[in-house]
Amino acid sequence: MRHTLHCFILIMVASVFLASCSTKQTNMQPAGEASAPEAPPFDSAVTFTGTIPCNDCLQVDITLNIRPDGIYQLRKTYLSEQSDASVSSQMGKWRYVADGKFLILGKEMGLLKTYVIESPSRLTFVGWEGSDNKSQIQYELTRSTSPAPFDDVVKIRGMFGINKGTATFKECASQVSFAVNPAGDYNAALQNYMNTPHDMNKAMLLSILGRLVKHDREELVIEQFRKFYPDSDCQGNKIKTSLTGTHWQVLQIQQQKWSEISDKMAHLLLKRDKTIEGFSGCNKISGTFLVKGDVLLIKRDLSSRKACPGGMEGENRLVAVLDDAESFRIEENILELIDQNDQVLARFMAGP
Repeated sequence: MRHTLHCFILIMVASVFLASCSTKQTNMQPAGEASAPEAPPFDSAVTFTGTIPCNDCLQVDITLNIRPDGIYQLRKTYLSEQSDASVSSQMGKWRYVADGKFLILGKEMGLLKTYVIESPSRLTFVGWEGSDNKSQIQYELTRSTSPAPFDDVVKIRGMFGINKGTATFKECASQVSFAVNPAGDYNAALQNYMNTPHDMNKAMLLSILGRLVKHDREELVIEQFRKFYPDSDCQGNKIKTSLTGTHWQVLQIQQQKWSEISDKMAHLLLKRDKTIEGFSGCNKISGTFLVKGDVLLIKRDLSSRKACPGGMEGENRLVAVLDDAESFRIEENILELIDQNDQVLARFMAGP
């Protein structure tokens, strides 16, 4: 009986211990799971202003907007006795580091601009990360009573696309999306977008000079179109092979391997001047092409063709593909030519 009672007590103690551990484990953060980052002490959009000395001017007035969507807007106004004030503006992403209460703006010329949040109403400039802090001017910014408007024209890079007839732009640094206003240089951007080979279902990297305006909603105005980068992402990484400037080697026609059709190598080159050249197995290919987004129409030069053993069947089928193609698709280093019924006519692989 005593042995039974002793076992019972041990079991009860073990149960209480395990329950206690279970409760503690529930309250503890799971292993490997990071805690949510602490938010800065701003509950809405705020503006900080200040003045710093200038060697070549009277002073520099600074206006810094910190937006809750992760975007900062910075304006520097250079005041001079000899000429009108000049303004330098930029927009980017801010970050908050709770350990130290650092507010980091970056990056500009490979550097990060760092402030310490002394209080909800005061910032102290620390310096440019990665540079000699001793040579930099130390200054403070104080919080304004209300957010300052900011419609300055700034350099912006982002992913431009068309969704249900509406142009959108996702800014690279902050990943914030804006509807694109049809004013300014919008038509030039849209025309270049349509004339640049790309997948119409995917956004394309765009560099512009633009500004934000707000009426019923906040929109982006493209003041100056600069350039599309159809083969790169926001970080500059190459995401796919370009339609133009690439030697495309024929892999298959319909579902049949090219090596089963012809014993001759065949390739295409679509040049940036909208001309096409290549080799179809027996004869050279030349002509022009028209591209609008993912629409591709090829117009061959109807030159005389010479017959050759082992290559004519493949050439005839490849020529028919070029004549019937109406669109294209690129996945990594594979090009597909597609007909009006969305059927894949041929596949090509990017060559050296």
